[in-house]
Amino acid sequence: MNYLSKLLVFAIFFTIAIIPGVAQSLDQPVTYGGIHFKIPADWFYNTKSFPNGNKTINSGKSGEPNSFTVNKVNADLSIQQGIDLINDQLSQIEFFKNAVFSKPVVNTFNEYNSKVSNFSISYNGTNFKGKLISFKINNKLYIVMLMGTEDYYNGKLVQNIMSTVEII
Repeated sequence: MNYLSKLLVFAIFFTIAIIPGVAQSLDQPVTYGGIHFKIPADWFYNTKSFPNGNKTINSGKSGEPNSFTVNKVNADLSIQQGIDLINDQLSQIEFFKNAVFSKPVVNTFNEYNSKVSNFSISYNGTNFKGKLISFKINNKLYIVMLMGTEDYYNGKLVQNIMSTVEII
């Protein structure tokens, strides 16, 4: 392969590697109920507040199965109980009936002590992967849930979104 051919191959690989990162910059800040994170500008988000003080922020891109959700639970629950609570609630939803959840493991999420449970679902012939992350700050329980295609689950975008989560 001559020099010009090598340069062309390098340019193609460089473009493929850079364009997804540029297209997925996190330009939209989301702040609600003491929770802050950033998502791509072409994503939507909605918020919900419940009478018991619980707060939810759900985000994703319209027409795509990928989502990122943060919940603030206003109850005196342990980190493990948070994971158990979400698992129980999800098992009531048809979409999650055949989900397989891993045993929660102790982890760190953005410097917060946490427990993490991964899950997988096959629904209408499509495979999805997800993760539940439960952590506590100032006696408040927070649960992050991400779910989507395997590319999203394993990709840089969701890692970048997760790295922006702050409790303020």
